[in-house]
Amino acid sequence: MNDRYDDETVKAIRMDCACGPASEHAKELKAIFEKEPDPSAFVENINRLDLGFSLEYDGTSYFLIYPVCYCDCVNQIDETLPKAWCYCTVGYSKRLFETILGQEIQAELLNSVKLGDATCRIRITAQEP
Repeated sequence: MNDRYDDETVKAIRMDCACGPASEHAKELKAIFEKEPDPSAFVENINRLDLGFSLEYDGTSYFLIYPVCYCDCVNQIDETLPKAWCYCTVGYSKRLFETILGQEIQAELLNSVKLGDATCRIRITAQEP
């Protein structure tokens, strides 16, 4: 795929074919956000649940951090892989946070275990209306 398309096209294709978050899981996280929409409190509440990921907030964006690769397609492969494989997780994260926040967001891959980084880190930023 990387040989035929530019990175933005690959990203769009892979993000679109990502698995969606389980609706019940997304609804549970949305309920936590609706109960306490202050970003810092939301992050603290989510991190207390020990869901296999953590959140940070820098005042403008959330950062979704996965300690390992959870992708069933690639998590058993030890070597690094092309970034295109990670765009599915970016798409998953985008859908999850659009449900939680109730608005369109931008998701950006910053780090990836499969690219050799210690964690996967995705920036989640709400779109300006």
